[in-house]
Amino acid sequence: MPVLACSLLAVTLSAAVVDAAAGADGEVAAGRAPIDLGGDEVNSFTFTLVPGAGLRLRSDTTTLRLTYAPRIFYRLPNALDVSRPLVLHQISLDHTAELTRALTWTNTAQLSFGELDYTGTGLIFPVGTSSALRGAVANVVRVEGQTGIRLLLDRRLTLAWDAAAEYTTSPDDPVTVTIPDPTSTPEMQLPDLTITANPVPDSAQVSTEASLSYALSRDDRVAALGEVTYQWFPDTGRYLVLSPGVSWERRLSRRTNMSLAGGIAYVITLATVDGDEPSDAIGGTGRFQLGSTLYSSSETTVTSSFSASLDWFFDPLAGTSQPRAGAEASTNITMGDDWVIAPNAGFYTVLREASATLGGEDGMTRLVQITPDATMLRAEIPFYYSITRGVGLSFGGRATLRGPALTEDRFRLHEQYELWAFVGLTVRLTTSRDDGSWLPL
Repeated sequence: MPVLACSLLAVTLSAAVVDAAAGADGEVAAGRAPIDLGGDEVNSFTFTLVPGAGLRLRSDTTTLRLTYAPRIFYRLPNALDVSRPLVLHQISLDHTAELTRALTWTNTAQLSFGELDYTGTGLIFPVGTSSALRGAVANVVRVEGQTGIRLLLDRRLTLAWDAAAEYTTSPDDPVTVTIPDPTSTPEMQLPDLTITANPVPDSAQVSTEASLSYALSRDDRVAALGEVTYQWFPDTGRYLVLSPGVSWERRLSRRTNMSLAGGIAYVITLATVDGDEPSDAIGGTGRFQLGSTLYSSSETTVTSSFSASLDWFFDPLAGTSQPRAGAEASTNITMGDDWVIAPNAGFYTVLREASATLGGEDGMTRLVQITPDATMLRAEIPFYYSITRGVGLSFGGRATLRGPALTEDRFRLHEQYELWAFVGLTVRLTTSRDDGSWLPL
């Protein structure tokens, strides 16, 4: 078997086309933002440089891509008076193979390690994740992997299966931070709580999902879905999430597509760290998506998309597993061959208070609120201009509002905010005939 596998690999590589790409993305931004958890907003200046390099192997049935793109980030001022840039290494491997005309196999693996600042958590964590690093700067190690197959059983019936895993940790020692007491009210303001916690809590998640879909017609497809997820937080507990559901996809017109999904999430608490009796929970899940081409001509194309979701969200930074609602909207305006305007916005909020048992400065453990930014509203208006093939200029603005969970009595969305104006330049060089956009920068 090893000889056969090596022979097949040799044949694949001998027939493959090898592409190489290199480039860099630089950005300078100025604005106001907090520099640590619970801190006040201050005038800030940032410089970000992301050099990158990648190799891509392509054959008639297989694509293999390996890329490395470290993020070099410097901010003034910063809470630790660090006089050097922070470096976050990012390595990714992607593989797609058409094993037969009916069977496709895909694999991805990502490794991120290095230093991350308080406002940069969206770089390697899922969209809408809490930014609650319990320090201004933290070392983080994050590994993600996914594999999946798609099998066409016949002309109408399709089977899909995916498995994914992720693990997050930090080599840093615990830090002591101060956060508002979640029991405070306008009538009775209590002193802030001082807690000791890891800057990035250890966490892991393993999940598998299967779906069986059937095309009712050229415009309609329905599917039955099922997902099983195991979540591990040494600071808060272990959970098993069972999520059955159904979905429907419909082409409303030649330019508009819609999808709708719904189901339930049954959460089994396998263990808690505070000694309480584990209890189960149940909630709904759902997603709505709408995409459309609003306008198209020889010079201008305008597309838009909107999505809303309800899910049981795994937050590796907050160390929580809880129901979350979200909505995203975006528009893409392409003008000629050179200009693109892509305004977008997103809103996310957890639907219950999130707490964890952590150590206090007096050595005693206590149940405290650790997600003061459990609700997030972000918006961005970027402009892109293609100077030449492989060279592009970007500029625009972005803003973020953060607050506690929407269900909390003390909720206010502007508890913390970020405002940034930015300008950037991206350069890509590639041996392939395309523009090298397969190299992430």
